[in-house]
Amino acid sequence: MQIQGLRKLVLACISVVFTAVSSAAIAGETRATAVLDKDIDLLNALRNNAFVVKTSDQVSDGCWLIPTDAARAVSVEFLRSGIKVLPDTSDNALVPVYKVAAIGFGTTQTSCAIYVEAKLIMVRGQSIAQGDQELASLGLEQRTVGGTLLAGPKAQMTERIKAASVSLAQGFIVDFTQHRDALLDDLRKKQTPGGDYWFKYFNRSP
Repeated sequence: MQIQGLRKLVLACISVVFTAVSSAAIAGETRATAVLDKDIDLLNALRNNAFVVKTSDQVSDGCWLIPTDAARAVSVEFLRSGIKVLPDTSDNALVPVYKVAAIGFGTTQTSCAIYVEAKLIMVRGQSIAQGDQELASLGLEQRTVGGTLLAGPKAQMTERIKAASVSLAQGFIVDFTQHRDALLDDLRKKQTPGGDYWFKYFNRSP
């Protein structure tokens, strides 16, 4: 069977994930390497260690005065960890977006209630192959990184939202790094041509 274009087939059974990727070196053949309980689709989307950072301001009553401060603080955390932060331009339309969203309002003249949430937005592809024909689709997938509820004086809320945003970003960096390192460890132990190939593919540590 001839394989054309980019084709990825992910099969999940219990917690075993198989990935099959087309090989230009061997016409008509696909080499599969299996790993246990790893989100390889997510790690593939993030393997270049680069994000666009955005904010979503759905806060009223003057409870979040400077949303750009939160975005700047999150960007600093990424840069400190060796993760690139790219500008929000058409050239970076396929780069994953890390978004800080806040929703809330004033509960009194001097108090606010705010929910701060971090989300990861990625362009994802799907394809179906039949014989020599392939149907491909691109779309956006949104994942929640985490969230926290804040309540208290309005005068302190902008700083508290920034601090919460930084805390969520730090947690995301730790989780992502640990997950990627666990995958690399599994691939290193395989000592097979496939394991070596995918180790080099995912080993983009800063």
